[in-house]
Amino acid sequence: MAGRKPPGVSFETWVDRQIREGLAKGAFDDLPRVPLDLSEDTGDDWWIKKKIRDDIEGLKDHVGVTAVYTYSPTDHFGAQASSVVLLSVKDGKFVIAK
Repeated sequence: MAGRKPPGVSFETWVDRQIREGLAKGAFDDLPRVPLDLSEDTGDDWWIKKKIRDDIEGLKDHVGVTAVYTYSPTDHFGAQASSVVLLSVKDGKFVIAK
Protein backbone atom coordinates (compact mmCIF):
# COMPACT_ATOMS: atom_id res chain seq x y z
CA MET A 1 0.00 0.00 0.00
CA ALA A 2 1.16 3.48 -0.80
CA GLY A 3 1.99 5.77 2.07
CA ARG A 4 0.87 8.97 0.37
CA LYS A 5 -2.02 9.89 -1.86
CA PRO A 6 -0.90 10.34 -5.47
CA PRO A 7 -1.54 13.79 -6.98
CA GLY A 8 -4.68 14.04 -9.08
CA VAL A 9 -6.50 11.21 -7.29
CA SER A 10 -9.40 12.09 -5.02
CA PHE A 11 -8.87 11.23 -1.36
CA GLU A 12 -12.00 9.05 -1.27
CA THR A 13 -10.91 7.07 -4.32
CA TRP A 14 -7.43 6.57 -2.87
CA VAL A 15 -8.76 5.42 0.52
CA ASP A 16 -11.29 3.07 -1.12
CA ARG A 17 -8.51 1.52 -3.19
CA GLN A 18 -6.28 1.08 -0.11
CA ILE A 19 -9.10 -0.67 1.76
CA ARG A 20 -9.98 -2.87 -1.22
CA GLU A 21 -6.33 -3.92 -1.70
CA GLY A 22 -5.95 -4.55 2.03
CA LEU A 23 -9.04 -6.75 2.04
CA ALA A 24 -7.73 -8.72 -0.94
CA LYS A 25 -4.38 -9.29 0.82
CA GLY A 26 -6.08 -10.35 4.05
CA ALA A 27 -4.76 -7.37 6.01
CA PHE A 28 -7.91 -7.24 8.15
CA ASP A 29 -8.39 -10.98 8.68
CA ASP A 30 -6.99 -11.00 12.22
CA LEU A 31 -9.16 -8.16 13.53
CA PRO A 32 -11.57 -9.18 16.29
CA ARG A 33 -15.14 -9.54 15.06
CA VAL A 34 -16.85 -9.36 18.44
CA PRO A 35 -17.33 -6.41 20.76
CA LEU A 36 -14.66 -5.85 23.37
CA ASP A 37 -15.73 -7.48 26.62
CA LEU A 38 -15.43 -4.77 29.24
CA SER A 39 -17.30 -6.64 31.96
CA GLU A 40 -14.39 -8.53 33.51
CA ASP A 41 -12.27 -6.75 36.11
CA THR A 42 -9.55 -9.39 35.94
CA GLY A 43 -6.23 -9.77 34.17
CA ASP A 44 -3.41 -7.33 33.69
CA ASP A 45 -5.57 -4.88 31.74
CA TRP A 46 -8.47 -4.70 34.23
CA TRP A 47 -7.87 -0.99 34.83
CA ILE A 48 -7.99 -0.17 31.10
CA LYS A 49 -11.31 -2.01 30.72
CA LYS A 50 -12.69 -0.21 33.78
CA LYS A 51 -11.58 3.20 32.44
CA ILE A 52 -13.15 2.57 29.01
CA ARG A 53 -16.37 1.22 30.54
CA ASP A 54 -16.67 4.10 33.01
CA ASP A 55 -16.02 6.70 30.31
CA ILE A 56 -18.60 5.18 27.95
CA GLU A 57 -21.18 4.88 30.71
CA GLY A 58 -20.61 8.55 31.54
CA LEU A 59 -21.42 9.84 28.04
CA LYS A 60 -24.45 12.13 28.11
CA ASP A 61 -26.25 13.72 25.16
CA HIS A 62 -23.68 12.51 22.62
CA VAL A 63 -24.89 13.46 19.15
CA GLY A 64 -24.35 10.48 16.87
CA VAL A 65 -25.26 9.84 13.25
CA THR A 66 -28.59 8.18 13.98
CA ALA A 67 -29.59 9.49 17.42
CA VAL A 68 -28.56 11.35 20.54
CA TYR A 69 -27.04 8.90 23.03
CA THR A 70 -26.88 8.84 26.82
CA TYR A 71 -25.23 5.78 28.30
CA SER A 72 -25.32 4.49 31.86
CA PRO A 73 -24.34 1.36 33.79
CA THR A 74 -27.82 -0.04 33.07
CA ASP A 75 -28.27 1.29 29.51
CA HIS A 76 -25.58 0.40 26.98
CA PHE A 77 -27.86 1.09 23.98
CA GLY A 78 -28.25 4.72 24.94
CA ALA A 79 -30.30 6.04 22.01
CA GLN A 80 -32.83 8.55 23.28
CA ALA A 81 -36.21 7.78 21.72
CA SER A 82 -37.03 11.49 21.49
CA SER A 83 -34.06 12.02 19.14
CA VAL A 84 -35.02 9.36 16.59
CA VAL A 85 -37.35 10.01 13.67
CA LEU A 86 -38.48 7.71 10.90
CA LEU A 87 -38.03 9.14 7.41
CA SER A 88 -39.46 8.06 4.10
CA VAL A 89 -38.88 9.25 0.54
CA LYS A 90 -41.68 11.14 -1.17
CA ASP A 91 -41.22 12.71 -4.60
CA GLY A 92 -37.47 12.16 -4.33
CA LYS A 93 -37.14 13.96 -0.97
CA PHE A 94 -36.88 12.81 2.62
CA VAL A 95 -39.98 13.49 4.72
CA ILE A 96 -40.88 12.54 8.26
CA ALA A 97 -42.98 9.36 8.12
CA LYS A 98 -46.41 9.52 9.75
